[in-house]
Amino acid sequence: MFPRKTYVLSMGMLLLLPALVSASALEGLLADIDALDTEIGESLLEQQQQEADEAYEGSILLYPEEKSVSSAGGSHLEESGGAFVSVRDEGEIVELSDVPRSEWFARYVQDMADRRIITGYRDAAGTPRGLYGPADPVTVEQLAKISVLAAGVDQSKCPRSPKNGKVMGTWSAQYIACAEHLGWSVYQDGSVEPSRPALRAEVVTTVLQAFNRQFEPATGTVFRDVSNTMPSRYAIETAARDGIVSGYTDAKGNLTGFFGPFDEVNRAETAKIVSLALQTYGE
Repeated sequence: MFPRKTYVLSMGMLLLLPALVSASALEGLLADIDALDTEIGESLLEQQQQEADEAYEGSILLYPEEKSVSSAGGSHLEESGGAFVSVRDEGEIVELSDVPRSEWFARYVQDMADRRIITGYRDAAGTPRGLYGPADPVTVEQLAKISVLAAGVDQSKCPRSPKNGKVMGTWSAQYIACAEHLGWSVYQDGSVEPSRPALRAEVVTTVLQAFNRQFEPATGTVFRDVSNTMPSRYAIETAARDGIVSGYTDAKGNLTGFFGPFDEVNRAETAKIVSLALQTYGE
């Protein structure tokens, strides 16, 4: 990479060039100058991009600071007095051993559990494992289920079979069918891979669509990586305006201006997004 230097050829030098060099040599010299200028410009752009990438890669995710979480059925987090968040699964209270009450995401997982939106993982026999998997990426089909339940969608009004043949006969078929029926963009054409991790832009868009939040006009200037040509910019900027998300911060807690629309979202982050959406957009 070239150092940041400025190369100047004065007008006086240009006037003297014809007398010093032949026409062909002059043409070659000017071509070399143009090529050098282009290479310098490209190297500067490359350096700027590298600096932006380093800022992004060194950042940590920050969602808006806490709103008071209130659950419709009362909080097991406060009632149980245990070290871990607990959920009610078919009448049985199950502690989630990977969601300590001291973790930042515990209150949001508890809120989701109290609303009967999540229960945690089960084994092959259907027995609760006592695990939520906060660091696991949320999948497209999990996102459909969470959004359908959180928004209180009347599943009886959804088609009995989804367009997406990949989920026929699976646990997520009804939720995917509802998402398709309601026109949520991720699911609308019935071609999405249900088991792949959902992307951040997809999670925000789906959650806002589930709660019938109309997208506000977008400027493409709120986040450095959400341009004015990105289709999901309306949902992302609306969610940011509503305090549902705020993007990434650096190690000092300063916002970097990056949102990461194509990053995966883990289950802890999803719990927070949905919990805040429930508080912001109503039951």
